Amino acid sequence: MNILSGIRVLDCSIAMAGPFAAQRLGDLGADVIKVEPISGEWQRHAAAGGATGNQINVSFLSLNRNKRSLAVDLKAAEGKALLVEMVKTADVFLQNYRPGVAERLGVDYATLSAINPRLIYISMSGYGEDGPYRSYPGQDLLLQGMSGAMLSAGAEGQPPPRPGNIWSTR
Repeated sequence: MNILSGIRVLDCSIAMAGPFAAQRLGDLGADVIKVEPISGEWQRHAAAGGATGNQINVSFLSLNRNKRSLAVDLKAAEGKALLVEMVKTADVFLQNYRPGVAERLGVDYATLSAINPRLIYISMSGYGEDGPYRSYPGQDLLLQGMSGAMLSAGAEGQPPPRPGNIWSTR
């Protein structure tokens, strides 16, 4: 038996931090349902890791293992109604929308916890919900550049390279 067997996670995240967190929950046995836009998460189609044409990006595949996937239009009434039904039986809701987006979509903590008071709500953003950088994208490479970490790697006279480690703002 896996440690998180019987736990249901709704993963409404994209890119790296959110999918990685949900992937780890799936690795530990949680039933993770990745909720994607109708067109699919953008990373499915990005040409990275050798993906071309109709191939799926290797990064997307590795970050979304042990998950089921469902395409839902959260801007449509039918999509919101479907998500509300899923929230009723979920244990965890994970999102990494830009600040303000969850509230605009009606998937913010106040709304979802009123539907399911025992729901664990996880919200990730690069620089938090308020403060001077709240609207900036929070990606690994940006954090490395802003922190000065890139200056400590590479050779003198060369552009700073991306360090090998993945960083997180939290």
